[in-house]
Parts: sequence; C-alpha cells; structure tokens
Amino acid sequence: MRDGFAKTNARIDHDPFAGNTAGQGAFDPRDYLKPARAAAKEICKQRFQQFGCAGNGPKIKGITLSKMAEKYAKGELTQVVK
Repeated sequence: MRDGFAKTNARIDHDPFAGNTAGQGAFDPRDYLKPARAAAKEICKQRFQQFGCAGNGPKIKGITLSKMAEKYAKGELTQVVK
C-alpha cells in the first residue's frame, strides 16, 4: 500500500438473476429491453415528424456497392472542411 491504494479482487457471490425462474437461466436481454426499444422507436418517429423529415424515404435513391467504391476511388466523396 505504498502509493495509497490497494487492489482488491472481490469475489461476487450474488447472482442478480438467481430469482428468475421463468427462463431457468435462459436470460435474453433483447426480451428484457423490448419496452425500451419500442419507446425509443416512438421518440424517433415523433422527432422525424417534428423536424419535417417524415415521409421523405422514397426520395432517397440507393446505389450499388460497386458504384460507391468508384466514387471513393475517384475522390468524389472526399471530406471538405472549410
């Protein structure tokens, strides 16, 4: 303890999911977080509408990966910092 602190390797005997008998050890965080994901999705929808972005998806035209690679190679997508 020369420098004023000591490293302690504590053994943790507490299992936070020990009382969960529903899945008998099959804990899936995706199921646990479904309400949070649904709430986040609703927030995103609201913000798209508030900022006037809702309904603009059809205006976005996709390009193939090979065309994107060509644009990178030509330097068309080089970042311009002013």
